[in-house]
Amino acid sequence: MNQYIYVVGGYDGTSQLSSVERYDTERDAWEEVAPVRAARSALSLAVLDRKLYAMGGYDGTAFLDVVEIYDPATNTWKSGTPLSSVRSGHASAVCYQHVAPPEPDAPPARNRSADDVPLAGNIISTLANASQRHE
Repeated sequence: MNQYIYVVGGYDGTSQLSSVERYDTERDAWEEVAPVRAARSALSLAVLDRKLYAMGGYDGTAFLDVVEIYDPATNTWKSGTPLSSVRSGHASAVCYQHVAPPEPDAPPARNRSADDVPLAGNIISTLANASQRHE
């Protein structure tokens, strides 16, 4: 997000972590930011609308359906809607489909701008591991 690369949670060989660090590619420096509420490893991350989503994972005892949303403007995390099932070691992807607002006399295929309007809204897609997909 912007010039930052985020590292969230993880496992240090003893326990799951709640720490969050980000690497500033412009300053070539790491810094700590607000920790997630749920310490966990094997979670997935996605960026959507200038927010970082931390989803699922493993807390050392159980697989999680937890979703937390980080706002870098306020350096805070809030709870999001839980996943539909617990999961760990999964991937996340963000998919958009845009349709530009119509402009008079503009060909539809060339009618694109930074102000595109989402056709179906924002979608976060979390991909479960192969065994969960085949159930």
